[in-house]
Amino acid sequence: MKREKRSCKLFTLIELLIVIAIIAILASMLLPALSKAREKARTVSCTSNHKQLAFSWLMYADDHNGTLLSHAYYYPSDYILPNGTTCSEDYKLWQTTLHPWQPEFKVYNCPSNFSADCIYTGQYLGKAPIGYNAYVPRYGMHLSKLRRPAELMVFADANSKPNGPGTPTVANAYALADVDHVRKVGRHNNTANITYGDGHVGSRRGASIPNRSEYSILWYPTYDGNDP
Repeated sequence: MKREKRSCKLFTLIELLIVIAIIAILASMLLPALSKAREKARTVSCTSNHKQLAFSWLMYADDHNGTLLSHAYYYPSDYILPNGTTCSEDYKLWQTTLHPWQPEFKVYNCPSNFSADCIYTGQYLGKAPIGYNAYVPRYGMHLSKLRRPAELMVFADANSKPNGPGTPTVANAYALADVDHVRKVGRHNNTANITYGDGHVGSRRGASIPNRSEYSILWYPTYDGNDP
């Protein structure tokens, strides 16, 4: 009995290259969508962190008879940081003060921040990934002084702002001391997550964030929206 010979047609080199080219085209079409989906997930996670910070911030005020958390205060003695190390700096930053009300380090971070020197792990950190509006505790030390809290920025995705060409980075984004600390974050597709004084969290395109001014409802806690 004779066995039938089975023919096996092999791919030619040209056909193989065509298949590879098709796969590459499909991958290039899918990658942007996957990247956007991944960034959207990070944005949602960042929003959750902001909400937890808002809750902790309000709890702190409630436990201090309405007095708001300071963004930094003079402390000339050594003290223990949340990560257990001794700090000899002359100031305590807001993260250290808020730690008993929010002990999870990941809450102070933005998942879309990949800069290693801007990741908070309980250390003394000036270039924080989420900053605290310095105008809030400076001019509105009591919660009752916030005239329009739903429009007041308390926390926001932060970025340390360069002073200019060839100059070092200003390491004070923890205090949101300049509009570019928020406007030029570069995360979440150039959209910053913002925690407002009433506890809700929203997002805003960097380019739309106004300059820091005592006549800005976003920045200034006691401004009522009327012209000076």
